[in-house]
Amino acid sequence: MKTNRLFNLVMIVVFTLSSVSTFTSCKKNIGPDNPEAPQVLDGTRQIVINAKQFNLQSISDYTLKITGPENSTVNPSGQSYVLSNIKNGNYTISLSKNGYIGMTKVVHVELPTDNTVTWKYSVDLYLVKKSTPVAINNATGGTITLPATGMGPNGTNGKPTIITIPAGAISGTGTTEIAVTLIPVDPSAAFSQTVNGGTGSVSFYCEPEGLTFNVPVTISIPMDIPASIATAVPYHFARKSGNVSTGDLSFSGEQFLMNVNPDGSTADVQIIKCSYWQVVGDYTISETTSFSNYLVAGSSQFGTSLTGVYTTTGTYGSVYCSLLDLPIHQVTISEAFSYPAVEFYKIEASARHTNRVYSVKVNSTNTTIEQFSIPSSPVEFLFLLLTHNQGGS
Repeated sequence: MKTNRLFNLVMIVVFTLSSVSTFTSCKKNIGPDNPEAPQVLDGTRQIVINAKQFNLQSISDYTLKITGPENSTVNPSGQSYVLSNIKNGNYTISLSKNGYIGMTKVVHVELPTDNTVTWKYSVDLYLVKKSTPVAINNATGGTITLPATGMGPNGTNGKPTIITIPAGAISGTGTTEIAVTLIPVDPSAAFSQTVNGGTGSVSFYCEPEGLTFNVPVTISIPMDIPASIATAVPYHFARKSGNVSTGDLSFSGEQFLMNVNPDGSTADVQIIKCSYWQVVGDYTISETTSFSNYLVAGSSQFGTSLTGVYTTTGTYGSVYCSLLDLPIHQVTISEAFSYPAVEFYKIEASARHTNRVYSVKVNSTNTTIEQFSIPSSPVEFLFLLLTHNQGGS
């Protein structure tokens, strides 16, 4: 009986959302004759920009301003825009639209030197529509009620925020139109908005910006945080300054201590100025990353192409979500993969994803109160091209 004893070179190609590597290796001969090694395809280099609203509805007529190694301003027709032929460096990407509060993010690009390596990065940018102004009587004051809003069906814990403007807070006669817009947490950067070591949560934009009140205005905010956190963690209302239309903001240093209900249900704070304010708690959310193990994602027949989808899921921790005013939600990573047919070759694909491990720590006691892991990008796809020669005895 004949047995297989000859080994051919096998090409291993790794595709990833953020980086890809190409390897060569040997694999056992398992298929028909292969007269020559296949050509490895050139990789693509791009940033995919996804434009969204915080309520997840689609948007149109928006503007993307991109600065960095290359500068451009575009008005995409769809919900995504692909920035191709990118170079090494930092790209600052701003999303804006009239009547909305925008967002700015920075993408660091460090391309592999091998031109067969595919480098893809996806970034989500959100818009939130400004609230309709409410006419407040300057002499008697008034109340503004913000409906629940946010990333998901629960919104800001499904409860309204109440702004109470007392009599005499606004100078002059007649009425003044005041608009207060709630800006939910960006789940992809929830832990990076910090001031004095604290972590930022939801924000409120009050306009006309710069309007100063004669007496303090009270904002009552639903918190729904654990009682243990409410009694142990100080919360502040910190002011931001910068370009609200693009969301390019930084803390100004001005902040007020919030009065949190001991049961964690609500918090009150008093302000004297219309501006951009963010809830900041004195706790720390840290993040570490690691790769999962490779898992088989699919295989083709000899001489046929390979297509498929790699999917994995994970769930955010309950304490994390309550602190940042996010509904408890599941994360799903679903990435399509494909490789064209190569004559005489069978294609096998394996995949692995990044695990992001979050730890929530109370600064005052240096106590870790929650730790959990969710899947994230990059996702790497390992493609093996396998063949063998028949022969021997």
